[in-house]
Formats: sequence, C-alpha cells, structure tokens
Amino acid sequence: MLFPLKKILVNWVDGMKTGKEHLQQTEDYFIDTVRDSINIQLTSYNFGMLPPVYGEKTSSDFEILERITNHVEIELRQCNAITAGGCRININPFNHNEYLKLDYLFEPDKKEQDKESKNLYWDVILAIRPFDRVPTGIPDPDETPLRHPNVNTGYELIIKPAGQVSAEQLGMNHLIIGRITRAGDRMEVDKSYIPACTSMSSHPDLVAYYEQFGKYLNNIETSSHKMLQKINERENNSAIALNIKSVCEDLLRYISTVFFEYRNKGRFYAPIDAIGVFSSLAHTCYVSIDFIPKKKREEMLQYFYEWSDITPGNFIDLLSVVLEMTYDHHNIRKMMEDVERFLSAFSFLWDKLCSLEYIGQHKENIVVAEKARKIENTGRKSEWTILD
Repeated sequence: MLFPLKKILVNWVDGMKTGKEHLQQTEDYFIDTVRDSINIQLTSYNFGMLPPVYGEKTSSDFEILERITNHVEIELRQCNAITAGGCRININPFNHNEYLKLDYLFEPDKKEQDKESKNLYWDVILAIRPFDRVPTGIPDPDETPLRHPNVNTGYELIIKPAGQVSAEQLGMNHLIIGRITRAGDRMEVDKSYIPACTSMSSHPDLVAYYEQFGKYLNNIETSSHKMLQKINERENNSAIALNIKSVCEDLLRYISTVFFEYRNKGRFYAPIDAIGVFSSLAHTCYVSIDFIPKKKREEMLQYFYEWSDITPGNFIDLLSVVLEMTYDHHNIRKMMEDVERFLSAFSFLWDKLCSLEYIGQHKENIVVAEKARKIENTGRKSEWTILD
C-alpha cells in the first residue's frame, strides 16, 4: 500500500527570520522522503521483520512478566523491521534500561469476558512515530545550554485482542511484532506465532522451514531419479509404472528449474516466493496426474493408497490445499504447515515406492514371496536335520 508524502520543504528566502521549526520542517521532509522511497518498493507481502543484525539470532525479542495485580509488563529488547509504509524500526538498546516497556492491565471483569468469548490471543503492536524526537545520549558538561546530544525515533507498544484491529488496515506506522496467549490463568508469549517477515531468514522458524523443505525437495528428486532408473531397466512394466514414470519426469523437469535458485537464494526469498516454489510443485504433480486417463489415474491413486495409507481423495486434497493457496502475510505459520504436510506425505510416498523391488509391485506380491521363502527355508531346515 502506498502512503503519500505528508511533509513539505521550507521556502527559504534571503533575509528571512529562521528558527528551530524551519530546521525541523526540513529534517521532517527528508525523513518522509526516505520513507516514501522505501514505501514505493513495498507490497502487501514483503514488509515486516528484517533479517537479524550481525551477531543476533532473531530480529525481535520481547518477554512478558505477569504480576499478581493482573498487570502484565511487556519488555521489548530488540526489533528490526520495516512497516508497510516504509518506516524503519531499529530498536537495539545497549543496556536493559533502554528497553521499550509497556505495563498492561487485564481487568478481572475483562478477563472473565475474554474467557467467555474464548479470546485466547492478544496482538503485540509496535507503533513508530518517525517525526517524534526523543532526546538521548550523555550531555557534554562543557556545552551550554545543557542538552542531550542526540534524538531517537519515538516508539510505543500497544496490546489489542487478536482480530480486533485488522492487520491489513494498521497503516503506515504500526506493525504486529508478536502475540501473547493465555495458558490457563497465566499469560505467555505465543511461540508458534510468526509475524510478517521480509524474508525466510527473518525468523528462526522460517529458517528451519527453509532447510526442511530443501531436504524434502532433494528427497523427491532423488527418489524420482531412482524410480525412473528401475522402470527403464525393467522390460515388462505395468500401466501403473508407466504412469508413475510420467509423473516423475514432470517433477524432475520442474525441480531442475528451481533447484539452484532455491538452494542459493531461498534463504533470502520472501515467504510468498518460498511457498510459491512448492505450490507450483504441487500444481505440477496435480496436472501430471490429471493428464492420465480416468481409469488408469484411479488405479495409480489406489496404488499410492496401498503404500502410504493416503486415500485417493485425501491425496488430491493434499495437492489442492497447496496449489490453491491464497497467500496471507499475517498468517505465515498456517501456510508453512500446509506445505510441510504436503511435502512430508509426498516425500514419504516417493521414498516408499523407490524402495520397492520394482515399480508397480503390490503388497500381496511381497506376502506371497515371503510365504514361498518361508516354505523353502522350512524344507531346507528339515532336510538338513534328517541328514544330520
């Protein structure tokens, strides 16, 4: 969303009286211009938490301390982010006295109301006031008048019940940086919540998802190669094997177009781009299966069910959820879980099929073969016993 410039330049004229307000107006104009230059590059899916500063593991760190008086103290220790309007959030205090704090009161009657309405979550919102000037720094004792040498941007913490304020309508100066939840009668940080992020490296859980998804992608590629090799080396392949071969070929063609980029750039992808890689993978698989004639397609899906316990309907649903996904920058966790569910199930199925003696082999064939082996072994054992 594009937010218009609000500050304008001073009309400097020779001989005019100048004051502090003219300098502040000029400074505000350049602050707003920098914000605007960033804002024009932002979309609804690439703002939020930035990657951690050098030496840190996370971009945002806050803790809560619950008091017996129903007060909750929120302590923001660091935050590096950018709002949808292009305002740069840079909170990296040198000592604990500079932490941004909020004392929030959960009134007893309000607490009971929340219990009845099953409201278990509250958004922690950070407001930035780029044109506020908060004096900071150690005054120079030799300077008159005495003053703090520097100023910081103004910040404020706000707590609102989740969903009470639309994340899309927060505007230029606000960003949801976390969430707190009630566990029984206690309040705690919701560790499962992933705020809006600019890249996959902006949050530890997104880094973990990136790495895990990469392993799944590699497993699917490797299994597809092995299955193709087994099918090509076998002369009498069933229709199921030939259809699986077609799916493997389509998957390998797609993976070959994204593998290098994902491996080398994926950590810096915006979450929507990372999800797009696997949504397209699911779409490729779905289209490849859909090309197969109906009767043979049903046979192949039934074959998948035989080896993975995923019914044909559930398998198609698994693909559909990911390929039809509508991206929500404020609900990243849910989408990552959907992608992981698809990749985990598909990778397991492909790994299982890859381990078979030949593609198209049924469980009943294995059972018959095992029974034949047992009979043969029993016969040998009896013969050996008699001779002995």
